[in-house]
Amino acid sequence: MTDGSSHFKNGTIDEFCDDNGIKHIITPAYAPWVNGLVESTNNLLLSRLKHLCAPNLDEDPGEVNPKSIPWNWPEHLDKAVCSINDRIIPTLNATPREILFGMALRPDTNSEPPLSPQPTSPGDLDTHFSLADSFRYNTHICSLTESQRKKDIFDSKALVPDIKTGSLVQVYDNKADFNFTTINKLAPRWSVPRLITGKYLNSFTLSTLQGIPLNGLFHIRRLRPDIPLRESTLDIIHPHNIAEPSPEDLEIAEAEEHMADDLVFKSPLGT
Repeated sequence: MTDGSSHFKNGTIDEFCDDNGIKHIITPAYAPWVNGLVESTNNLLLSRLKHLCAPNLDEDPGEVNPKSIPWNWPEHLDKAVCSINDRIIPTLNATPREILFGMALRPDTNSEPPLSPQPTSPGDLDTHFSLADSFRYNTHICSLTESQRKKDIFDSKALVPDIKTGSLVQVYDNKADFNFTTINKLAPRWSVPRLITGKYLNSFTLSTLQGIPLNGLFHIRRLRPDIPLRESTLDIIHPHNIAEPSPEDLEIAEAEEHMADDLVFKSPLGT
């Protein structure tokens, strides 16, 4: 799973995936949360590499040129990967290396010194494999519980609109979020109306109002419904159906009107 950059979306990568039986999934632009596992792993790796490349720069820089520090990262890559594999994940109470081997590898300071190794019997193998499976099963359950908790938090904050094929939408320009020139501060962030032509899970294909397809997929979080002005040309061609208010909505509106009338009647200006 990668984004649609040219160094990922090309013939060389396609040929490599075909030769090795890999299914290459390309995520929509400006939607890093779709590829959250890779993004979070990259953040961990980059944070370790930053520290390893310049551990004492703030204390005694010496003759080190700060601009040359980022180019030294290949020398520290193995150590950074080991650091990630040996970190304790609080929600799992285990490290990635322990999950791989199915056993706790941290030293126990309260335990007695280990005895000399004894020959392993078939019964010992069955016991060890059973304990390893149990260890992995427990961490798997914990990871599912934590993933569901994070998803619930994300869903509670994500306001996802109800968009269907054939609807009119506007696209948010994410590039302006990373460019602070004066012209970008004044330029509109939302595009002219576009037309939904297809849906793929939470991503959509779009076209112009004249039917010209737009390149790539657009994630739903970059879209918002476009409601044309009433009786305008666009409204006649693409009418927007507004849902009828529910009885509860009508009761709330009536109560608000009564409250407004009471305030006007009681105020000095209303007498």
